[in-house]
Amino acid sequence: MEDINKQLSIAEEKYRTLAEQIPAITYIADVDEAGSVRYVSPQIEQILGFSPEEWLADPELWSKQIHPDDRARVLAEYKSSCEKCRPFQSEYRCLTYDGRILWCYNNAVLVKDDAGKPLFFQGVVSDITEYKRVTEEIHLFQAVTLAVSEARDLHDALVTVMQKVCDHTGWVYGETWKPNHDSTLLVRDRACYCSIDGFEKFPVSEEFTFSKGVGLPGLVWTIKHPMWAHDITSDLNYLHNPIVRELGLKTGVAFPIIVDNKVVNIIVFYHVKIEKKNEHLIDLISKVLLQIGSIIKRIQAEETLRESEACLANAQRIAHLGSWEWNIVTNEMGWSDEIYRIFGLTPQKFGPTHEAFLNTIHPDDRGFVKESVIKALYGKAPYSVDYRIVLPDGFERIVHEQAEVIFDNAGKAIQMNGTVQDITDRKQAEAARRESEERLKSILDNTSAVVYIKDIQGRHTFINRQFEKLFHIKRDEIKGKTPYDCFPQEIADSHLENDRKVFDAKVPMQFDERATHDDGVVHTYLSVKFPLFDDKGVIYAICGISTDITERKQMEGLIQRERDRLQKYLDIAAVMFLALDTDGKTTLINKKGCGILGCSEREVIGRNWIDTFVPQRIRDEIKILFDKVMHGEMELSEYFESQILAKNGEERTIAWHSAFLKDEKNTTIGILSSGVDITDYKKREGEKKKN
Repeated sequence: MEDINKQLSIAEEKYRTLAEQIPAITYIADVDEAGSVRYVSPQIEQILGFSPEEWLADPELWSKQIHPDDRARVLAEYKSSCEKCRPFQSEYRCLTYDGRILWCYNNAVLVKDDAGKPLFFQGVVSDITEYKRVTEEIHLFQAVTLAVSEARDLHDALVTVMQKVCDHTGWVYGETWKPNHDSTLLVRDRACYCSIDGFEKFPVSEEFTFSKGVGLPGLVWTIKHPMWAHDITSDLNYLHNPIVRELGLKTGVAFPIIVDNKVVNIIVFYHVKIEKKNEHLIDLISKVLLQIGSIIKRIQAEETLRESEACLANAQRIAHLGSWEWNIVTNEMGWSDEIYRIFGLTPQKFGPTHEAFLNTIHPDDRGFVKESVIKALYGKAPYSVDYRIVLPDGFERIVHEQAEVIFDNAGKAIQMNGTVQDITDRKQAEAARRESEERLKSILDNTSAVVYIKDIQGRHTFINRQFEKLFHIKRDEIKGKTPYDCFPQEIADSHLENDRKVFDAKVPMQFDERATHDDGVVHTYLSVKFPLFDDKGVIYAICGISTDITERKQMEGLIQRERDRLQKYLDIAAVMFLALDTDGKTTLINKKGCGILGCSEREVIGRNWIDTFVPQRIRDEIKILFDKVMHGEMELSEYFESQILAKNGEERTIAWHSAFLKDEKNTTIGILSSGVDITDYKKREGEKKKN
């Protein structure tokens, strides 16, 4: 034993001299589970903050200062080294005297005597904190860069960044903000990440916004540099403050993501405890995000390309327009998706070659298309053709194809690029329009009405056949002519005046107009005139449809004269005449009737007779009787007596004689009654009975 101690003393002295010159902690420890230290170099005070005396005074101090999360593992590794007489090597976190955490690498060899018996561990403890930091940062940088480069879109890339940074730093939540469409406000992006529960309370809504310079995100947006908020709850401008307090968040740090000197996103991280500003960490994350900016630029470019391709495909689908290219040298063709849809084919079942393409063309059009292709390739003629194709289900479609040919330096055709558009609907619409135009022209030319169109200057642009026939002017001759070229000035003035009324009112209007025929007779026309609008809603012309109503006017005059003569007869009659329609409305009353009622004709015509001129006490009864008579449920009494109510409230008794009014189809259209006022007669009869 004495010999061993002597050897230890010699070894310690040599070791001390050497160990105190290196920038690491050197030590000698017993081969036991506790790892009792016999010697520790002075560097322990510089690295861990303990003096050598303090370290040696407590045999368990080494195990106590190992980070709790690493302690069990490290002690187990040391025990195994003791039991198996093997070197001890371990990386772990160690707590310094002032509570800081350092990463240490402990490397110890087992010293044995000549007989191979273990004497002690001789080791070196190196501070590898900086190494671990750099390694972890490199790992973070590589992991983030790799993950983001593999991200499908910008959203996934941002979520990946937040997850990696939170895992590395211990921050618990990350969210992103982005400028709105006109870069006036910051709005919440959908991307976020949290490592603890409860953050579903953070709203992702456009109603939460930041202006430039307002709140942590708004400030970072303005200055384009990271900002560290020691205690985010003290920022009164931060909209999330109530929720932040509820969740117990403290420190916040925001980073801009800049692409082409423009802030495209802002990432904000939070911690549940107050953290001192860490410039090194800010610098690290900024470098990571600087690289992310370039990756995001690539992702944005890819997204833009995908959107452009999608827009192109969508536009082609909407327009039924596909694109193709034909490598004439290799006879390889490439079709866009829309061409496959137009031809009713799929890329899986159809390999496009020029010959296969020709086989899809209708047999009657195939020769024409072949000839057109040859002219374009060898005659350098423009290629623009319409032809029919036959779909696999037998249906036919009509397509329009145009293309350009690319020639090499020798003038040989090597490539042909073109488009195919399905114009079936257009062709059918054109055919339907032609048919409709022909039908309309036939109607206009075979109607007895005069139809014409005049522009805003009053010049004719169209007339129908009846106009030509009546006024002896041809359709192609009248263009540019005004009514003054067709009619006397007075008549032309009235026509143009009515035209102006329609132009001003911008609605259809009806007029009685005159026109002189070749026999010198002035005819009367009922003219319906309406404005014509262009696609911008501007009136460019007026259309008129004029019907000759001369005979009708003459007949109406005759009828009116006869009506007036009849009315005179009725008015001089000594009895009351009354006509009611099937609804009980008054359609006729003579002067005698108006005198009995004490009303003018205008006060009676159109009024419901029963509601207006029958006393209230018998009104319901008379209504029931009238309805039954009108519906054929009761015969019409040829004679009956009834009371009426005059305008002054006096009741009069009338003796009625009535008959049905019928039309030419013998349908009842009302009742015609003649009535005699027997009120005074009834009074006298009553007095006689009393006497």
